[in-house]
Amino acid sequence: MWGWEDRGHVVGVAVTAASDRGVAPVHGTLAVYPGTFDPFTPGHRDLVARARVMFDQVIVLLAVNADKRPTAEATTRAVRVRDAIPAAWGNSSTVARAA
Repeated sequence: MWGWEDRGHVVGVAVTAASDRGVAPVHGTLAVYPGTFDPFTPGHRDLVARARVMFDQVIVLLAVNADKRPTAEATTRAVRVRDAIPAAWGNSSTVARAA
């Protein structure tokens, strides 16, 4: 496990799991996956699929960045993200948030 430093505070943590051991969620854990998701790609969906195995709850946070010019409005992108995540993935949700 390692993190990126920002003024002495860890702002991100990367965890790698060896393929020979199982990954089980620690109860009560939450992962937030922020991004503009323009578009929400199969790679993004794959990361959500992997995270939902590692965490009890995964929130896909649709961020609005004033410096970017997305091809679709935030509400449209949020609907596309929700549609891309299977309903059976009950521990995954999408939230749209303005910057």
